[in-house]
Parts: sequence; C-alpha cells; structure tokens
Amino acid sequence: MHIKSIILDGFKSYGTETKIDGFDNLFNAITGLNGSGKSNILDAICFVLGLSRMDIARCNNLRELIYKNGQTGVTKASVTIHFDNKDKRQCPAGYDNYDEIVIRREVNINSRSKYWINGFGSNNQSVTDLFHSVSLNIQNPHFLIMQGRITKVLNMKPHEILSMVEEATGVSMYEMKKKSTQSMIEKKDSALRLIDAPSIGSMVSDLTTKGRITKVLNMKPHEILSMVEEATGVSMYEMKKKSTQSMIEKKDSALRLIDALINETIVPKLDQLKKEQSGLMEFQKISAELESLSKVFIAFKFVAEEENCLKASANIEEKNNDINGHRKLISDANMRANEIENSIKTLEKKKDEEFGGKLSELETQLKSEQLSEAKLIGEMNISKEELKEKEKKEMQFCKNLEGDRRITASKQKQFDSLNEKLERLRADNDIKEENLKKAEKDFEDISAGKSRAKEGEAAATLADQLMTAEKEIATAETDIKKAEMKIKHSKTELNKKETEVKKTKNTYDKDMKEINSMNSEVEKLRAQLEGFGFDEQRHVNLRSELGQQKRQIDRLSDEIRSAESSLSRTRFDFKDPQPNFDRSSVMGVVCNLFRVKDINFALALEKSAGGKLYNVVVRDGQTAKAILDRGQLRDRWTFIPLDRIKAQNSDQRALKRAQEIVGRENVDYAINFIEYEPHLANAMKYVFNDILIVPDMEIAKKVVYDPEVRKTTVTYDGEVFEPSGILSGGSAQRGTQLLAKVAEILDKKRTLEELSHSFGEMETEFRDLDKHSKNYTTIKQNYDLKAREAELVRQRLQQGNSAHILMEEIEALKLTLQTEDKILKDCAEIKKNSTKRVNELNEKLKDSKSIREREHKEAEQNLKSARTQAEKSRKLMAEDQQKVDCLQLEIEELSKQMNSCEQQLNQFKTEITEKRSEMETIEGKVNAVKEKVGKWMADLKEHKRILKTHSDEMSKMQRQRDSVLKSIEENEIKIKQINYDIEKIKTSSHDSAVHVKQMKRKYPWIEEEKHLFGNESTGYSFNDFNTDESTRRLDRLKSTKASLAKTVNMRANIMLSDKEKESEELTRKRRIVATDKNNLITYMQEVDQKKKDELFKAWQKINVDFGAIFSTFLPNSNAKLEAPEGKSVTDGLEVKVAFGDVWKDSLTELSGGQRSLVALSLILALLKYNPAPLYILDEVDAALDQSHTQNTGIMIRNHFRNSQFIIVSLKDDMFNNANVLFKTRFVDGTSQVTRVQSHHQRNK
Repeated sequence: MHIKSIILDGFKSYGTETKIDGFDNLFNAITGLNGSGKSNILDAICFVLGLSRMDIARCNNLRELIYKNGQTGVTKASVTIHFDNKDKRQCPAGYDNYDEIVIRREVNINSRSKYWINGFGSNNQSVTDLFHSVSLNIQNPHFLIMQGRITKVLNMKPHEILSMVEEATGVSMYEMKKKSTQSMIEKKDSALRLIDAPSIGSMVSDLTTKGRITKVLNMKPHEILSMVEEATGVSMYEMKKKSTQSMIEKKDSALRLIDALINETIVPKLDQLKKEQSGLMEFQKISAELESLSKVFIAFKFVAEEENCLKASANIEEKNNDINGHRKLISDANMRANEIENSIKTLEKKKDEEFGGKLSELETQLKSEQLSEAKLIGEMNISKEELKEKEKKEMQFCKNLEGDRRITASKQKQFDSLNEKLERLRADNDIKEENLKKAEKDFEDISAGKSRAKEGEAAATLADQLMTAEKEIATAETDIKKAEMKIKHSKTELNKKETEVKKTKNTYDKDMKEINSMNSEVEKLRAQLEGFGFDEQRHVNLRSELGQQKRQIDRLSDEIRSAESSLSRTRFDFKDPQPNFDRSSVMGVVCNLFRVKDINFALALEKSAGGKLYNVVVRDGQTAKAILDRGQLRDRWTFIPLDRIKAQNSDQRALKRAQEIVGRENVDYAINFIEYEPHLANAMKYVFNDILIVPDMEIAKKVVYDPEVRKTTVTYDGEVFEPSGILSGGSAQRGTQLLAKVAEILDKKRTLEELSHSFGEMETEFRDLDKHSKNYTTIKQNYDLKAREAELVRQRLQQGNSAHILMEEIEALKLTLQTEDKILKDCAEIKKNSTKRVNELNEKLKDSKSIREREHKEAEQNLKSARTQAEKSRKLMAEDQQKVDCLQLEIEELSKQMNSCEQQLNQFKTEITEKRSEMETIEGKVNAVKEKVGKWMADLKEHKRILKTHSDEMSKMQRQRDSVLKSIEENEIKIKQINYDIEKIKTSSHDSAVHVKQMKRKYPWIEEEKHLFGNESTGYSFNDFNTDESTRRLDRLKSTKASLAKTVNMRANIMLSDKEKESEELTRKRRIVATDKNNLITYMQEVDQKKKDELFKAWQKINVDFGAIFSTFLPNSNAKLEAPEGKSVTDGLEVKVAFGDVWKDSLTELSGGQRSLVALSLILALLKYNPAPLYILDEVDAALDQSHTQNTGIMIRNHFRNSQFIIVSLKDDMFNNANVLFKTRFVDGTSQVTRVQSHHQRNK
C-alpha cells in the first residue's frame, strides 16, 4: 500500500486547494526553500494517519493546522490521500476488495475532526486500526524520522539502544507481558493485605492455560509489531523487574504477618470462646428438649389432620346413603301425589265436561273487561281535561282574532283612501314632471336660437326645419316610385303564376288531400295521448325518487341497527310465551316510552330514573309472569305491570315551596321534563315521581335541605342530592348520555317511518303509472311515426311538387302587393304633410325675429309655471307617501298576527274536533265495556254457586295431596340438611388438607420422619400423649429458654465456629499466595528466556545489516552492536565502529559526519529488519557531506524495494536519486507544489 496523491485544502500554508499527484511507489523527494511548505506535506500525511500529538506537526493545537488560524475566511483544513492498494501483501485488514483506498480528515475552527474512508463517514479509532494493521502506528511512529532523530541516536545509552532494537524486532511484546505480570503481582500484594488471595491463582492459571506465550511466538512480524505499538513505557522493563523483586520480598513479609495474626490473635480468641461455650450447654439442652417436644406436638397435630382427611370420604358416603333413602321416600310420595293429582284431574275433567271450564274462562274474561274498563275510564278523564283546556284556549284565540280583525279593517280602510289619493297625486306629479322637462328643453332650444318644431320632433332652426321637410318630400317621392315599380312587377308575375297553377291544380288538390288525411290521423293520436292520463315525466321522476328514497331508507336502517346494537339494554327481546300472544300488552323498556322535551336535561333525567330506565312496562302482572316463565329471556329484567302500579301524584306543596326559594324557572319535578302517552302515566310517575331537577349544585343545596321540601334533587350535570345528606354523581361526558342516544334513535325511526310512508305512496303511484306505461308507449310510438311521415310528405311536396311551389309563390306575391300598396299610401301622406310644412316655414322665415322673441317669452313663462306646479305636486305626494307607508307596515304586522292566530285557532279547532270524536268513541267503548262487565259478573256468580256443590270430594283429595306434598317437602329439607353436613365435612376435610400441606411446607422434616409417627420405639409415641399437658410443658420450656437467653452469650458457639473457619481459611490462603508467588516467578523466568532468544536472533540480523550499510557509506569500515563489557545483550547494547581492522573504543573519536553516518546506518538497519509500507524522512542528510548524501540516496533506492520513501531534502545529491521530485514555492502567501522528473528518471 503506497500513496498515489495528496489533496490539501486550507492546511497550514496551503490556503487554497492543492493537489499533489504522481507519487512514485518507491522513492519520492520534496525540496524547496526554507518556509515554502516542504515539511507541511509530511505533517499532512501524519494528520491523515490519525495524528493526536501536535508536537510532531510542530504546533500546539488542531486549530493551528488551519490556514492562518482561520483568520482569512478559511474555517477548516482538510487533507485527502489516495492509497494504491493493489499489492494485497500489504493490504489493510478488511480492505482486500479495494484497489484504491481514499482517506480524508477534516478539522474545523472549533478543533473538531471528521474522518471519511472511501467517502463514508468514520471515526478516529477506525482510521487508526486501518493503519495499525499495516505497521503505521502514528502513536509510536518508528516509520517517521525527523530532523533531530539522528542526533538523538548518537546520544543514546546502551539500554536505550537496546530498547530501539526491541521495538524494531517486536521483542518488546514480551515486555508488555512482563508488565502485565508485574501488575498482577502488585494486586497480589494488595490481596495479601486484605486476605483475599484466590484471584491471583485464577489469573496465573489464565495466563498459563490460555497459551498466550505460544500465540505470541506464532505471530507474524507485522502482528508482533502491532502489539508492540499498542504498548507504552516498554523501556521501563528493567525498572519493573526490580519493582517485582521488591514486591516478592513484600509477599514474604506478608506471609510472616499472617503467621503472627494466627498465633497472636486467632489462637487466644479460640481459647476464650471455648470457655464461653460451656455456658451454652444448659441452654442447648433446654433448646433440644423444646425442639423434641415441639416436633412431637406438631406430629400429633399432623396425624390428627391427616386422619380427618381420610375419614371424610367414609362420612360422606354414609351421608349419601341417607340422602338416597330420603330420595326413595320422595319418589314414593311423588307417585302417590301423582295418583291423587290424576284423580283430581279426573274429577276436574268431569266438571269441565259438565260445565266446560266455564269458571276459569269467566274469571279471565271478567278480569280482562274490568282492566279495559279502568283503562278506558282513565283515558276518558284525561281526554276531558285536555278538551276543556283546548276549548278555553280556543275562546281566547277567537277573542284576540276578532279584535285584530276590527283594527285591521279600520286600518285597511284608511290605507285604501290614502293610497287612492296617492295614486292620483302620483299620476298628476308624473304629468307635471314631464311638462317641466318639456318646458326646460323648449326653453333651452329657443334660447339657443332654435324654433319650435312640429309635435314629436326636437326644436331646430327654421332653416334646418325647412331642409328636413324638403328631404322628407324627396324621400317620399323616391319610395313612391319604387313601390309603383314593385306593384307593377308583382301584378305581372301574379297573373303569370295563376295561369300556370290552373294547369296543375288537380295534382295539387290530391297532394293536399293526402296531407290533410295524415294530419287528421296525427291529431287523432295526439288526442288519445292527451286523454290517456299518463304523465311520462312524472313516471321517470318517480323511478329516480324511489331509488333515492330506497337508499336513504337503507342507510337510516343501518344507522338505527348500529345505534341499537350499542344499546342492547334498551331492546327487550322475548319469545311468545303462548300461541296467539298479544304483543301489544308489552309496551317496552321505559327509556323508549317517553320523549325528553329538551336534550339538555337528558343527564339529569338519567340520574333521576337510575336503573328504572331499563324496566319493562307491561299491561298486567299475568303478562309479566307469562314472559318470565316461558319467554326464554336471556337477561334479568324487572317488569312494571300497569294494573299493579299505584303511583301517587307529585307533592305540589313542596314544589311550590322550592319555587319560592329559587324561582319558578329554576326547579320542577322530573316528570314535567318529559312527554309520554296518557295510558303510561302511572309507570312514568313510578319512575320519576317526587324527584326535583335544578340547574346547579348551589340551587340544589338550597332546595333539598329545606324542611318543607326535603326531596331528592338532581342537577343538570347529574349530581344527586339526598335529603339524608348523601351526594353522589358528578359531571359526566355529554357524549355518553343514554337518553340522548335513545332520542336520536327515535328521531331516526320517525324519519324512517315518514320516508317509508312516502316511499309506499310513491311506489303505489309508480305502480299505477307503470300499468299504463306500456299502452302509452305504444300509442306514443305510433304518434311519433305518423307525425314523422306527415312531415316527410310535407317536405317532399315543398321540394318536388311544382303546383305546391307555385301556390306558395302566388301567396308571397299577394303579400308583396299588399305591403307595397300600404307603403305607397303612407309615402303620399308624408309628401302632402311635408309640402304643407315647407309652405309654413317659408312664411315664418319672412318674420323670423318677432317670432323668436314671442316664442322665447312663451317658453320662459311655461318653464316657470311648470316648476311651481311640479314642486307643489312633489310635496303633496311625499306627505301622503309617508302616511301610506306607515299604515302599510301596521297592516302587514296585523296580518301576520292574524295569520298566526288563525293557524293556531284552526289547529285548536281540529284538535278539539278530534278530541270530541275521541271522547265519543271512548264513552261508547266505556258503556259497552260496563255492560259486558255486569254480564260477566252475573254469569260468574251463578257459576260459582253451582260449582260449590260439587267441590267436597275434590277438597278431600286436595287435602290428601297437600299431606303427601308436605312429606315430600320435609324429606327435601332433610336432604338439604344432609347436604349441608356433607359440605361441612368437605370443608373440614379441605381445611385439614390445607393444614397438612402447610405443615409439610413449613416443616420439611415431616416427610422424612412421617413413617415414625405413632411408633412406640421412636420419639413419636402418641399412647400417653396429652395435648393440654404438652402445651403447658412447651410454655414452661419456652419461658426458661427465654430467661437463659438474657444471660448466656448466644453467639459464643457460632463465633467459635467462625474463628475456627477463619483460621483454616487463612492457612489455606497462605498456601495459595505462596503457590501463586512461585508461579509468577516461574512465568517471569519463562518470558525472560523467550525474550532473550528473540532478542539474540534480532541482534545478530541487525548487526549484519548495520555493518553492511555502514561499510556502504564508508568503504573499508565496519560497525556493530555489542553488549557492554562484562554484561550480556539483555543488559544493553553499545555501538562499535572499526576502520580497517581497528575497533574504536568510543564514538567520540569519530568526526561529526562519521557519527551521523553511524546513526543513519543504525536507523536504516532497524527499518530494514521489519519494514513498513511507508517511511517519511525529514532532512536526515543535513549533517552529511555531498558524497555521503549521494550514497544515502543510492542505498535507499537499491536496498528498500518494498517500501515507499518520502524524503524532504535540500541537497541535490539526495533527491537526484529519487524517482519523483516535488518542488515547493511560497507565492502570494500560500504554498504551491510542482512535480518534476528527477535526473535519475530522465537519465533512465
């Protein structure tokens, strides 16, 4: 992986976007003057690699990377690098499928960084991991060699040089492991102080068992380098080693402390606790005896409960046998009762045969007639009251209407008189206004020099009038000549056409006869259609309206069904309890039997009625009983039989008092807020009677607690106040009101009924029309056909019959003659009048001045007179108009009042007529029913007298039957008592079973020792067990134990056991700590040995490369790394240099250039040992002369063929060996880069 191009935008000195393209994959050089931006390119590469240490980029914070710190409008710095990834040997992990990787980093003015990898947003860790996987760890940048690195190497001590070798070879990985081990030892030291050692053993075990050392040894070079780069402080290995040894000594000290703790603290404490333990013996003895007796007591109770469970089955079986015996007696008694019942039925049948079941029929019929009589009398009384009220209102309306009529007649008479006068004034005013206009126009024309013209023409000068008259004479003469010519021509053509038509008259008459015949047929068919009585348009409209109303009916039906389904309790469904059942005897659910006058009171009425809203109103108690017995009801229902409800009238005294307190408009009985049918009055009084409704809580409080009222009071919002002081309810959601929904359903049902009625009428009309539709259509088709045929014949005659055409032309000529003759006469009259006018005008022209003066004076007098008359007329007309308007408004208002009054009066008259008719009907029904009731009562009385003589034998049998039924009832009572005893046994058995389970759960030892209960050879003998004595003994033992517990150290035994366990645990932990210490020491020795092996191999390889590279720089010389005298390689390394065969004792004997070559050779040898894909060198040749600089470039080009070098240099001998050379310049405050081909490439 190597760099292909770099794009810098706003980064350091690169203020504008600068693209550096064409990087060579091996050797690239950057040169330029000081301050032109050379090193900034290297800083940009480090920036993309994830740079976080700003000292590497020679700045203090990220903001300083932005061009001029963002002060020139550039608010961010970004660097984008394109990497060639075709060489998969150096490919980052996870990017094998990419031949090019583009990484971009951007920092804004707030020092916030963003990363992108191949165009997708990323984070710092992902970018760092990518480069880390190819040995480019910016946190430990051994691939970056800056200007002072060589000098730093020269001044390194032996152990620092050794650290470089370890870093380059990956041996420092072992230092990381050693550091981890030292950390564990420190934790062990802490654990010893806290006596918590087991974790050390587990950690050592983890290290030794997971094979981490083996894994490290098997790692590839770049993986070892990756681990090395993640570690920090690896050069402190030796210091940590000494620290580890110190810690081991501390562990020895800790072991001695443990021994002292056991001997000086634990052992004395154990002796003390053993002495205290003897004080517990008596206490424990009593406790043991208490426990033993408690267990025996519990076992005894357990056995008793268990036996109760076992005996329950036998007891229940015995009771069941008793039940079977009583059931046998009941069965025998039932048989005897049935025999007696059959005998009774035989006697009753005999009676029925003799009397035909007349008694039951008579009683039923009498009761039915009496109920009808009561109902009719109630209806009649109500109707009388209503009739009386309506007649009273009728009289009042008649009186009011008569008064309005008298006033209206008087006003109308005044209005007619004034209006007639106003019309005369208006006509007179119109004439005077017209005269005024004419006078004004005449005066204006004469004043302008014009003269009066003839009547109907505008005034003009005499000369103009004369010219106009002469023109009229000339025009008339021309029109006369034209008319004479047309008359002459038309007469000639008329004579000619009449001669021709005589020749074709027969054909013409025949055609006209045919036309007349067809017209006669058409008129006949039209007459049939008109007399048919069929309205075709009405038929079509009815078809459309029927479809529309059918859709409305279906929609309303669906809405009603949907609404009723959500109010299931308002729908009473039942089966007919008997054939021919009269369903009209069931009025329905209460909430459906009345209408709320104002829906705002619905909630108050709901609260007033409560659950009674869902009661069902029926005609009588027998109907209710029949439905309950045989109506197959699915729910529980409460019935209100009208024959049994005796509701009282409301307390008017209390209402009057309440109205005095809060006002008449603020309180009333609930029943006055609804409307209902008269025959339901008792039911409604039963539901709503004596409940007051008021607007709010304040008024309710005033009413309900008044001593003279004290009635249940309900507010509009549903709060219920009881006289006892109870308040219930509260504000409810209006949307959930039952009565509102019921009212809505009833309205929809009424609308549906109206629509259905209208639909039926239209359907009937449509069927009637539809019956005649077919005949009408047939006649209509014949009529259209005949009319079309007549029209075609007429068109044919007009187009092809010459006689017909001639006749039409003759008629046209005759009409022309008449027209022209009239024109001729009119023109002659105009000529005569105009000639006369010309003569008059000529006479006037002779005396024009005197005539003009006379006309001007006359016009002025006429104008003045016309103005006076017009103003007078206007004034009179305005006065009368005002009077007429006022009267008209009064009459209109009176008319409206009279119309309204007449409508109401007519309505009352209709209602009174209907009510009287209803009264007569009801009275007739009452008389008829009374007559029937008297008849049925007489029949019933006679029938009862006859039956009484035949009932002695039946009474005897009934007594026998009652005796048998009583014995059955007694046996059933006994069975119930036995069943009760069985339930008690079952309950007792169940309780015992529950107690057994609870005891088993509470005392687990019961299951284990159950087989010993009651055995004399065990401790659970129950032979002489006395419950009362055992209870008293248990109480004594508990008292003694409680007394001893106050003086005895109850925890002495436990503390002794704990201390013994603590002693054993300390001893065990001491062994574990000692074992873990030995394991750690062994592990450190193994790591040290492996480190030495790896380090020794790397040292040998680096020494070979070090000597070869140095000899390349300085022929006939050599260099190596070796351990200081008397020490091993692991103690440190020193640089040794030889010229010829003479090894120098110290580097101080070398010149500055030679020392630089030694340091550079060592760095390059280290880089060659484990090469990275990219190396950055910043002016490393600064201290070298020309020849050595040239050799450095040649050596890099020849020896590092698998890595890309980017070198900043100011010397030609270095960058002339590069494959690509980039030159930087500083122009107009920004850096610029130019790519040139190096001399080396040009030579090639």
